[in-house]
Amino acid sequence: MRIEPVATKRSVIMLWCISISGFLYLFSAGMESEISVMQFFNFCFLLFGGGAAYHVTTELLTCPQTDDNHRIWLSTLFILSKTFFGYLIAGISLYFALKFGGIWGWFLAFVGLVIGYFWVMHYILKLQEPIKKLIGSYNK
Repeated sequence: MRIEPVATKRSVIMLWCISISGFLYLFSAGMESEISVMQFFNFCFLLFGGGAAYHVTTELLTCPQTDDNHRIWLSTLFILSKTFFGYLIAGISLYFALKFGGIWGWFLAFVGLVIGYFWVMHYILKLQEPIKKLIGSYNK
């Protein structure tokens, strides 16, 4: 299946925005009215996850779409898919932490959120290279 080069930018950005929005919505739906350590972790993930997703989206919006940079957009999509895996790590750990409760739940949430945070940050930093290539492709 061949993806049209003109639609690649829109497809990558739309897929990123829809997947992150859906995931953050599920996190926000899990918030309860009580104040607890778990709810603090949940809020921290929403704050960090939403801010990082917004940053990536604004970076991608500034990148041009040309017929020549089609492959760079596809490699960007591949890195974004890896980035999303960090969100899943944090989300799954927080889900099971809320199910377990107690000290083990708190520990699981902390470890999962830290691993997810570093995973996401690692791949967001890896996005700098394709974004620089995309911006440079406009000047050619």
